[in-house]
Amino acid sequence: ADKIGTYRPGQLQAFVHVSTAFVNLNLPHETSVQERIYPLKFGDREISHARVVHDLLSMPPRESRIRSALLCRTWGFTNTYALGKHLTEQLVDGRRRLNSVGGAAVAIVRP
Repeated sequence: ADKIGTYRPGQLQAFVHVSTAFVNLNLPHETSVQERIYPLKFGDREISHARVVHDLLSMPPRESRIRSALLCRTWGFTNTYALGKHLTEQLVDGRRRLNSVGGAAVAIVRP
């Protein structure tokens, strides 16, 4: 279930997601990586990150591990950790854009 934004109204002042500097490791080598969130695509079509996360969390663990490994190869991630952080950044940013964190400040940090 989606837990981002689950709180008592008025209590949340800020939401900080701690990501990783490796979140865009899938971009082509020699790419100048900007401090922004890059979408994932199949061909020219952007994918629904929420749908990918929902699908992975709905599968039995073994099937989810297999699918995650396939997605890592498809998108060029070296491991599922970086893929998971990338997907989570997308979810957090989507909530921020929808203003569905109750007006709280939202930050994504990449140590």
